[in-house]
Amino acid sequence: MIKCIMALDCVVMNESVVFTRMKDTSLVPCERCGAVVPGGSGGCQALFADLLALEYRNSAYGAVNLLAVDAHALQHPEDHGVKNNPFHLLWLCWLLEYGGDPRIGQGPIWLQNQFDGNPEIGVL
Repeated sequence: MIKCIMALDCVVMNESVVFTRMKDTSLVPCERCGAVVPGGSGGCQALFADLLALEYRNSAYGAVNLLAVDAHALQHPEDHGVKNNPFHLLWLCWLLEYGGDPRIGQGPIWLQNQFDGNPEIGVL
């Protein structure tokens, strides 16, 4: 579900930017997350970078930055490291199911303490 939401929002918001900036505009699946985007995996990364830039420029989008970062990290563990998956899954659960505050630094203390430093976490 998150994969579709993220990919569709990015394509709709940034379609003109991506098509003018990218040489390969053919729609192909990202090799990592499966989203069908212009340019495949490179295009998927470019869309994520465009989304981050949009969040930086517009506070309405910036309010959901953590959701976008968590979703991208879970969709692309090859880029972020598979040991990050438990943190991102717990964080998204806290945000979406328990009404957590998405502002940076507002996470629950138990989550911050559990993942502070270099915890021994299994790969999900």
